[in-house]
Amino acid sequence: VLVAKLYGAVALGLGLGLLVNAGYYKKAFVAMLKDKTYLFSSGIFTLVIGVLLVAYHNVWEASWVVIITIVGWAALLKGALLLVWPGFAGLFESWFKNMSFLYFVGALSLILGGVLSYYGWMM
Repeated sequence: VLVAKLYGAVALGLGLGLLVNAGYYKKAFVAMLKDKTYLFSSGIFTLVIGVLLVAYHNVWEASWVVIITIVGWAALLKGALLLVWPGFAGLFESWFKNMSFLYFVGALSLILGGVLSYYGWMM
């Protein structure tokens, strides 16, 4: 429930930010993809978060809690990839330059954040 509250708030903030100010995020994401220090520290941080989520919440059931498990495994995979093969992040540069993609991610993040916030705070 705590993870749902935390991730829900972050996803809501990111989703709103992307929908309201996609141009800013477009520039920020492209700059981050070129910053080796960011990629390295992001890889470590994301791997740690992924390992913690998988170690303490590896719940595969047909309910909303599986969202946390999927986020954990995705974070673990992303963190490992950023540390082993940092160049993989550059494969997504064209995606982050596409405003339609940013709006899609913003809407998806808003929905995910809303669902997690609802279950985290109301259940």
